[in-house]
Amino acid sequence: MSLVTPAEVIARFTKILQGAFPDVPVQNTDITEGFKRPCFFIDLEGVDTGRVGTYYEDGLSFRLYYFAADTYKGFVDLLKKRDAIIQLLQDTTRLDPDENSEKYGFVIQADDTIRSDINQADKVLQIAFTVDLVQDDNRLPDADLIEDLEFKPSVVPSTDTGRSSTEDSSESDEEEDKTYKVDEL
Repeated sequence: MSLVTPAEVIARFTKILQGAFPDVPVQNTDITEGFKRPCFFIDLEGVDTGRVGTYYEDGLSFRLYYFAADTYKGFVDLLKKRDAIIQLLQDTTRLDPDENSEKYGFVIQADDTIRSDINQADKVLQIAFTVDLVQDDNRLPDADLIEDLEFKPSVVPSTDTGRSSTEDSSESDEEEDKTYKVDEL
C-alpha cells in the first residue's frame, strides 16, 4: 500500500464538511483570489515528518476557516458551526469509505488539542488542529528484524581487516586481551 498523503487527508475532510454542511462550499483555491460567503477553507500550515524504525509519521497541522454569510451578523452561526465542526474532527473517519479500497482500514482523527478562534469583526471562525499519520513504510528494503538476527562470534567484522575468522581458539583468546597500536591495525 502506498503512503497516505496530506492531499488525501484534505480531500477526506473536504468530503466530511460537504456531507455535514451541503449548503456551504469548501473553497479549494487560494483565498486571496476572492471567495463567496459562506464558505470553508482548509489550510495545511505545516508537516512535521519523522521515522521510528519502519514506521513513518507525519504531523499535519491544519487551520480550517469558516467565513459566515454576513459580516454584520452571524455570531451565533459561528458558535454553532464551531461546535459541529469540533464534533466532526473528534470523530474517527475512514480515509476511504469504500470497503474494497486498500486505504479502507486507515482511520483519521484530529488530535485531542483543537483550538478555535472567532473574529467577530469579520465573522470568521478558525479552528486549528493536527492529524498524526503513522504508517508502515513498505518502501524500505526488506531486512531482518533485530530479534531475528543470529550472532555468530566466529565471523569477523569488516572493519577487522588484518585478522581472519579461521584462527584457532587458543590464538584468538591470546589476541583478545592484547592491546593494539594504531599502525598494527
